Amino acid sequence: MKPNSKIQKLVDEARSLAFQYVEEQARKILREHTNLEEFVMAMGSCCFSTTINGRHDNLGLEDRAYFKPLQDFIWEWDDTLGILGEPMRFTADGPVIREW
Repeated sequence: MKPNSKIQKLVDEARSLAFQYVEEQARKILREHTNLEEFVMAMGSCCFSTTINGRHDNLGLEDRAYFKPLQDFIWEWDDTLGILGEPMRFTADGPVIREW
């Protein structure tokens, strides 16, 4: 195997692990904070959605202290792995939707 192929394989594995970690942590947050409805990530950003007083709102990762570990992970690895470029949305126990 050529060096570029080996490196690409390792990068692909690292991206897969990063996406798995993001999903696990976001689902954990959704389960612990039932006022949150969904996690959405795509096109360079991510948020949790909620409904407050009948009004739909999106909360960025900087909006709640309990989002900080997930925010720190994403900010640390996004430049290297392009985490925020991967579309995904899901509820606490629903399927991951990658196209919408």
